[in-house]
Amino acid sequence: MHIEINDNTGFKEIQEVFSDFYSFLLIEFFTKTHGKYKSSMDIDLVLPDTSVGDVKKAMFLY
Repeated sequence: MHIEINDNTGFKEIQEVFSDFYSFLLIEFFTKTHGKYKSSMDIDLVLPDTSVGDVKKAMFLY
């Protein structure tokens, strides 16, 4: 599997390539880490129509 990722790459595109290679797995992205043995919070989920560049810009605001 090869995924080329840059600031214009959408998370949906990454999910589709991943899903083509690992058809029974789902990959999701979050803006914050979670604690050991804890689940990630739904509010931190990155929506698929978001680009990598958008998340990088948002991270600088914290």
